[in-house]
Amino acid sequence: MIDFSDYPLSIISSISYGGHVQGIAVDKKNSFIYLSFTTELIKADLSGNIIGSIKGWIGHLGCIDYNDDDECVYGSLEIKNDSIGKSIKELLKTDKTIPDCFYIAVFDTKRIDRKDINAKDSDILKTCFIKECTDDYINKRYGCSGIDGTCIADDIEDNHDRLNYLYVAYGIYKNNQEGLNDYQIILKYTIKDILSNCISFNENPFHSTGPSKPDNKYFIYTGNTNFGVQNLEYDGYTKDWLMAVYKGEKPNFPNYSYYIIDGKTKPEIKKIQQYSDELYYNLLSLKKLPYSDSLTPGFNFERGQEGIYSFDNGYFYIAKSKRSEDLGWYAQIDMYKISYDSKNIFEKVVYG
Repeated sequence: MIDFSDYPLSIISSISYGGHVQGIAVDKKNSFIYLSFTTELIKADLSGNIIGSIKGWIGHLGCIDYNDDDECVYGSLEIKNDSIGKSIKELLKTDKTIPDCFYIAVFDTKRIDRKDINAKDSDILKTCFIKECTDDYINKRYGCSGIDGTCIADDIEDNHDRLNYLYVAYGIYKNNQEGLNDYQIILKYTIKDILSNCISFNENPFHSTGPSKPDNKYFIYTGNTNFGVQNLEYDGYTKDWLMAVYKGEKPNFPNYSYYIIDGKTKPEIKKIQQYSDELYYNLLSLKKLPYSDSLTPGFNFERGQEGIYSFDNGYFYIAKSKRSEDLGWYAQIDMYKISYDSKNIFEKVVYG
């Protein structure tokens, strides 16, 4: 269970002008919630009151997670020149030249104690270069559009409650052509490896210091989606990984908005027919659900693509992006309970 006196059933965040909410994470020990608003990270109390914020990158801060061990927020940071990168430049009113590069952002949350901190004027933000994704993006492999979904979790091949790995999922471009871009891709790194390769953002925002390879690279057959895994969340209660996506449109797939990686099933090593090579890939399995008999089982729930956080006891905070009257963005965050026996999977928690 969860103590509802400590965690409200609903939170309305403060307004950001940095873009829509991309991810949420909770510091349970100190009762803070963190919200990624694309070009800004906000730290708030559990009533939604802002404690501090940091900004200053020309890029897309996506899904985030909080590490209880070091009290840092980890998130995906895309710096690129595609349609998303161009829209961010327009939002920030800048024409600065930027390279195409991808990072794990690491924020020292203890030092986010005031509003509008500029990441270029402090060392609160450090980044680790993700070479694997950058190479796949530049070389147009696997439909890679960058990275987004991020979570801290156990070893997906050896569930023993040691949360010392970081997982980051690729964005995958929408492509309705048969046999293309039908796999989600997740990279695995040790947190130690990420931290040992971090450089302060204020020293060099476009550095290339990072692991030469991930610890592993996993493929999940879902059918095509619209920009891949938006939010990736490990659930310590079920030992599964939840992937929240924007639905695909291929007619031969059910095109769900959620897929669940079965944490109790070991990866299989196989060739993938739609890739024109003779390589073997690590394939993860989707969890079978009672209301989905497809080869790509999943479910539909229209929240969580913009932020989902598991309390690891069957309860979740799930975010929905909203617009303010002055064209800013804020998040409405509500508590849900998970049940695989329910067709809706998530049931909203109400008093009484």
